[in-house]
Amino acid sequence: MKQLLIIIFLINGCKSDIKNHEGYIYDYNTKKPLSNLRICSKYNNLNSKCVKTNNKGFFKTHDINLSRCLYIYIDGKLCDSIQTVSTNAGEKYNEHFVNGRKDTVFLDIKRQKIIRQ
Repeated sequence: MKQLLIIIFLINGCKSDIKNHEGYIYDYNTKKPLSNLRICSKYNNLNSKCVKTNNKGFFKTHDINLSRCLYIYIDGKLCDSIQTVSTNAGEKYNEHFVNGRKDTVFLDIKRQKIIRQ
């Protein structure tokens, strides 16, 4: 009976509550929102369910992805990735850009690199 309870606890504990990814992307130098950037949940796969940032730099996807990154594409080329899940030595677990938490990334367009997340 104890083994069954442990298995049920582990299965329930491993479920993700991530329902969507959303947030803003701004230009690091001008502090203005970046529009028409393609945000994908899979690396190097523009055929996956991707969304574009709007004129306010906002994106929202309902594509549930348990990976740790969202990928930013500019003109069909991979620019950088956004870390959505982070852990600190397995002790502290943080989620970013998920479930209504509208975090912001600052991207240096010239270098095509995230400067601040």
